[in-house]
Amino acid sequence: MLLTAGSLQAASFSARVDRHSLQAGDSLLLTLELDQPDYFVDPDISPLHQDFTLLSSSHQPLVEQNGQAVSLWQLRLQPKREGRLTLPALQLGNLSSTPLDIDVLPRSPGQPGQLGPVHIDASLDTEQLYVQAQAILTLRVFHSVPLYSDGQFSPLTIAGARVHSLGEPVSYQHYIQGVRHGVIETRFAIFPQASGTLTIPALTFTATLAANEDTGAQSGAPGRTVQVKSAHIPLKVLPPPDAFPPNATWLPAQNLQLSHSISPDQPDTTMEQAIRYSLTLQAEGLPATLLPHLLPDQLAGARLYANPVSQSERMDAQGLHSEQYEERLLVPTRAGTLELPAHELPWWNTRTNQLEWARVDARSLHILEPQQSTAPALAQRPATELLLWQLACLLLTLLSLGLVFLWRRARKLPAIVPVTPARTSARLLENLKKACLGNQPQQARTALDQWIRHNQYSLASLARSSPELQDAQRALNQALYTPDDHPWDGKPLWNAVSAWVQQQQQDANPQLPPLYPP
Repeated sequence: MLLTAGSLQAASFSARVDRHSLQAGDSLLLTLELDQPDYFVDPDISPLHQDFTLLSSSHQPLVEQNGQAVSLWQLRLQPKREGRLTLPALQLGNLSSTPLDIDVLPRSPGQPGQLGPVHIDASLDTEQLYVQAQAILTLRVFHSVPLYSDGQFSPLTIAGARVHSLGEPVSYQHYIQGVRHGVIETRFAIFPQASGTLTIPALTFTATLAANEDTGAQSGAPGRTVQVKSAHIPLKVLPPPDAFPPNATWLPAQNLQLSHSISPDQPDTTMEQAIRYSLTLQAEGLPATLLPHLLPDQLAGARLYANPVSQSERMDAQGLHSEQYEERLLVPTRAGTLELPAHELPWWNTRTNQLEWARVDARSLHILEPQQSTAPALAQRPATELLLWQLACLLLTLLSLGLVFLWRRARKLPAIVPVTPARTSARLLENLKKACLGNQPQQARTALDQWIRHNQYSLASLARSSPELQDAQRALNQALYTPDDHPWDGKPLWNAVSAWVQQQQQDANPQLPPLYPP
């Protein structure tokens, strides 16, 4: 427990939902993420029971996300009442997630139940917006009859607007007038490029009916293709307001943040040292291609080297999240004060409908003269320190000479010492002797087989040439392969093998007859 608590102190525990606005009776997916894999302790979800009903839950202890292994908890929740609700902070050990606000809207009475077993509902999160601002289009398909998983929406293309799909369609359940309906929901982010009235075209959903006992009575036989189409939705697009600065880049966003970084971040630096200066611009509800470049190409007192601008976009149920990263490498050309200018960026907050400014303050860096040569200082070092360096260099020289001598000597030696067949046969006989005298039948069988294969003998020829060896082999097989536990004595086997080897050596080297026979 102490190790787990210590590891959680450096971890990150976050919460997110698939949508922040839903209608009464719908459900939402709450995802809890811990940046540590294989974590099997569940968070405390008891604070959710006050305003939400838990429909289902799952835990994935090891999930790969963006090259990092994390633990995920997914909870399907249904709000108990309408209005603005708060998903409270949840505890996991010493960690706590961030509270999330959602809006539960009332559903229009009587309409969904009168539209048939499969129908589609399309809605926008706003009726009017400024040009290039973000509008979220939500499409929901309600079906009280089972459908195959081949359902798909027709492509959404709008002349005069940019369209971004906000992920794959999600499925959940919803009760309408006491009847359970399956819901297939998908979302799009729409960015109008001109003021006026923009018409969202109708979208078609196509699917195949699945087998069900009530399907034939309600909407036809299984396997029949059903197709539903949404209604056209008008959207009023306004030009930029008069309160916005006329010469500035028009930036309508839900949130915009500007930050900078200097490395090394210190007030004093020398002319030989390069300085890395970067600006990061983050926006919600705005494409990355509309973000302006802010860093200058020239700066008094320094040479500038620009790196390519990096832009990225991330999409979720709330819309488009953009980020832009600019970087300059500054090399001072003179000593003194180097002024990094301030940056001010106006943007229009579409949530509060007012003008706001993102600012980065100016920075002043003190540039020092180049450092003088260190040769005079080295000459003035104490004699003791120089003597230590000389002794160290002498020791390294002797070691190098010794390594060269050993290397030249090793080159004269053969790389591999050849192994003679006689030496190998003797080693195998020694292994057999140890196994026999130690009364180890399995090891003796292995050593005997290795010795026979090495000398290209056969068990049959050995048994014919030596009855003692045949009896010893029979005793070894009985100890190894009979179900009864018989003690085995390995001395007869070794005596038979050694006697056979001696006989073979005598046959190979017969004694010469005497020079003077009697």
